[in-house]
Amino acid sequence: PWVLLARARALRAAGRPADAIADLRLALSLGPDYSFHPRCARLVDRLRKDPAWEPARRLRVALLGSTTTALLAPVIAATAFRDGIEVDVYEGPYGGYAQEILNPESALYRFAPDVVVLVLNRRDAALPPAEGGAQAADFVQRLRSLWSALQGRIPCHVIQVGPDVGPAGPWGVLEDQLPTGRGRLLRQIKDRLTDDLPPGVSFVDVDRV
Repeated sequence: PWVLLARARALRAAGRPADAIADLRLALSLGPDYSFHPRCARLVDRLRKDPAWEPARRLRVALLGSTTTALLAPVIAATAFRDGIEVDVYEGPYGGYAQEILNPESALYRFAPDVVVLVLNRRDAALPPAEGGAQAADFVQRLRSLWSALQGRIPCHVIQVGPDVGPAGPWGVLEDQLPTGRGRLLRQIKDRLTDDLPPGVSFVDVDRV
């Protein structure tokens, strides 16, 4: 893919944008690692502005999360380019996902996304090392309520990413062994979220990716 990227740059510089687009899409189809995507981001942006770029469809994607989503944006843009999709990406404010969803006047709704990617981690559940059953149930309910509020305002597909289980905390293996240990409850949260997913919602288990 790196050789194809270099050739795509040379082809664009030589005034052959259609060939550059073909080479870059081929490079991206080979499954390069993450480092490739930010390195090709500028070329992707330039080729998307060229008249030779003729996307098959257009898509608006919003990234919301409790952590930075900046690392995802170039991957989404490059992957969409690979698949012949013209994508516009909106990145919500850091940690402000709930406010963006619950405020009907937020920038999220002005953007009117087709797809919303909601990226959360284990800290969002705010579970203690043990005896956190009530917090786990509340987290599942809050998250499902956010999905409902979002889809009630705009016709979009929601991709829920996380939360992750992650490494053991200060209680070590007890967090996995105790019936109400944090590790066990985080796994139960994922099970509850994926049980009977509402229409238009997908779940990505980051611990299995």
